[in-house]
Amino acid sequence: MSPQATGADEARRAFADARTQEMDLDEYDEFCRRRKASGLGTRTFVQWCGAMLGIKGGETKDGVTEAFSFLGWLARLRTAEVVEAANRAAHQGRLEPLQGAPVTRAQYAAAARQLTGIKVGRDRQ
Repeated sequence: MSPQATGADEARRAFADARTQEMDLDEYDEFCRRRKASGLGTRTFVQWCGAMLGIKGGETKDGVTEAFSFLGWLARLRTAEVVEAANRAAHQGRLEPLQGAPVTRAQYAAAARQLTGIKVGRDRQ
């Protein structure tokens, strides 16, 4: 049984397809290079998890364990949700290419808090 795409998934794919179709070949090559270098599900990600979160045991002699590969996939999905939420917040609920000023770290943090509903530290106030 294959998973069914939701309306949000379809909107996200349509937006990504439209954005990448607008790119020239050099811009698309750079986009692909950066996406591949993002490090989620790679040894770099495993090392970051170890250093920042104290999570160990994700490396094998041939790469990363399936668990860390899956963790990287989940992180990528969640990152896409946060980026989309911040984009929508900047465009009154619409998913559109950014014009002008980029989304700020504070806007991304607000989008992440909105998606999780979890309040910790200073967010509790």
